[in-house]
Formats: sequence, C-alpha cells, structure tokens
Amino acid sequence: MSVGIQTALVTLSPLLSDIITRAIRPEIELDVVAELHSGDLLKEQLRLIGPELILIGLQAGQTDAIAATALAAVPTAKVIAFSSDCRHAYLHEMRPYQIMLIDVTPAALAGAILGQQLGAQA
Repeated sequence: MSVGIQTALVTLSPLLSDIITRAIRPEIELDVVAELHSGDLLKEQLRLIGPELILIGLQAGQTDAIAATALAAVPTAKVIAFSSDCRHAYLHEMRPYQIMLIDVTPAALAGAILGQQLGAQA
C-alpha cells in the first residue's frame, strides 16, 4: 500500500520528476499539487499551496540555500534539493540540522520522505 504525499515541484525537470516519481512509487505516491518553474514568488506560492513535500532541482552552481526559503513558507514540509548533476540530494526539515543523503537511490529517497534517518549529518 502506498502513502500519498502532497508534493510541490520547484524548478525540477520533467525527466527528473518522472524518474523520482517512478523510483519511489512502490512505497510512496506523490500527489503533485504544484509545479513551479521559477523561484520568483516562491515563498508566497508555497504558503498558499501548503505541500507536505517540496522537491527542488538546483541549477549548476546554485546552493541548496533555497530550501530555507521553502521552509520559511511551509515549516512543516520536508524539502529535498537535488544537485544539478543529480549526484547529490539534501534533505531539509525545520530542525537544527541538515542531513546529506549518502546514496541517492530509490530506497534512500523513499526513506528520507517517510522520515527514516538515512545518510550522514553534513
């Protein structure tokens, strides 16, 4: 049985979105409630939507600091930012620490979304 999670996609390519959705589908069903293609007005848009999960595609050279903006808008959400080469993902929650996901596998992503402590503290 899969768990449905209200999800907002921020500057995430359709290809990466499809890969993530399919990879975690056996355990988690992403209910995409918004696709935001720009960081402009991000805080306001996320506040109105109120998703449980925010997936962010970082551009080359961009840090994962955008996650702080997302969390300021929706403090109860989990935010996962994917590096531009998709080799790294960063889980942010409204806690005093950040967790770097060691392996960006379907099991690791599903665990991060469901709250399992995977990875090492950064």
